[in-house]
Amino acid sequence: MIGLKMLDVYYIPIEKIKKIKWEGNAQLYDTKLYNLGQDHNEFIIANPDFCNYQFYKNIKSLPLRSSNRCVVWKYEGQWIAKYFTAEWINEQKYWEVDLKLDWVKNPAIDSSIVFEDIIIQDWYDLNYEMTWYLDSRFNLTADKIWVAKCQLSNTDTLGTKDMGYVSPKITYNPELPNLEYTITERIPYYDLVYEHIWLVDDSMTGNKSNIWAVKITPTDSLGTKIAGTVKINLPKQLDVVFISYNEPNAEENWRRVLEKSPHAYRINGIKGIVNAHICAAELSTTDMFYVVDGDAYLTDDWDFEYQPSIFDRDCVHVWRSINPINDLEYGYGGVKLLPKQLTLDVDLNCVDMTTSVSDKFKLMKKISNSTNFNTDEFNTFRSAFRECAKLSSNILKRQQARESMKRLDVWCTAGEDKKFGKWSIAGALAGKKFGLFYQNNTDELQKINDSEWIQNKFNELCFNK
Repeated sequence: MIGLKMLDVYYIPIEKIKKIKWEGNAQLYDTKLYNLGQDHNEFIIANPDFCNYQFYKNIKSLPLRSSNRCVVWKYEGQWIAKYFTAEWINEQKYWEVDLKLDWVKNPAIDSSIVFEDIIIQDWYDLNYEMTWYLDSRFNLTADKIWVAKCQLSNTDTLGTKDMGYVSPKITYNPELPNLEYTITERIPYYDLVYEHIWLVDDSMTGNKSNIWAVKITPTDSLGTKIAGTVKINLPKQLDVVFISYNEPNAEENWRRVLEKSPHAYRINGIKGIVNAHICAAELSTTDMFYVVDGDAYLTDDWDFEYQPSIFDRDCVHVWRSINPINDLEYGYGGVKLLPKQLTLDVDLNCVDMTTSVSDKFKLMKKISNSTNFNTDEFNTFRSAFRECAKLSSNILKRQQARESMKRLDVWCTAGEDKKFGKWSIAGALAGKKFGLFYQNNTDELQKINDSEWIQNKFNELCFNK
């Protein structure tokens, strides 16, 4: 058993300690600290990084040691204070003392109940005896019920401190999307020796029933109880983001979006389609967000009211669009609804943004817009080139390959008499050739998302023959 000596020593003023700068050499630093107390037989130096904190002054005792040792108090690996005597010799002679927390748990609360958020966020709190109290959802009384208390071992405190409320550890169903689930029922803490399960309301699950959303499970459960249903807080309106990049008709199309969604956001001029979508996801405040392309003009009957079920919050939704040159109606250029987190996590090197965000994909029947990409020669060529490169390289799923080839044939043959129609066909033919040639080369295929690269390709094919 190490002996203890009560402390009654001189504390070096923190203003002096702060003048000693760390220069990367521990021996030199401690020598300079030691020199601050040259007029005292024994003294304590506080860590200047924690100069606003006083708990090091509350240390009541130190281990008996040879007089030439420096005693270093540490908490979680960080030195807090150092005790020197006049006899100390800087030859790595130290005695380290790890400060621990002495914990006490409320004996009235079953020890198998696991609590979360019992954490110390501020070092200043270590000056006190800290107390955490039970969340009111699990306390049916008017009194505050404490859950746990702690203080540094071998120290005095400045008093007690209320650290706030904590709840039993809640487990969320990993098969459900990352939404906000609210428990409304109040459960007495003495009943938490049972596992409690909250279900998703059947009205939100379609044909599925008894889908659990939230659990509270003790380490030694006496059984399971169905506590009720959870409230799922879906956003009333999903965010809308308009993404434009030098489209001549972008301003007109943006005004159209604002007519339908006055609070829509706009991303403009971001190089790279994938980068632009990631910026849109960063801008969104909802778990899913609509994307409208810069050349899309919304139909009269379009609105942004659709809300996916909770089982489709990780699914990409794409609405149909009308092609003004060849009259095709499918997902090309249509309004998209994307999961925010999956969009943020998308592979930066993907070729097709829409099919890369998620493994789940829904093509919606309603027509959302006309994709008016035929505004000039280059924009018409670029749009046709990108789409036909994707179609011909079989980017889409294999079961859709036959339909993709039919659409590719229409792109390459129809609409020459329409505005900039011949440029659409030229872009389609060039894109088809490029996609077929590089169908197994992702590095080359991803170039189709670089507008400047396509501009060079356009110049090469159309003006340098």
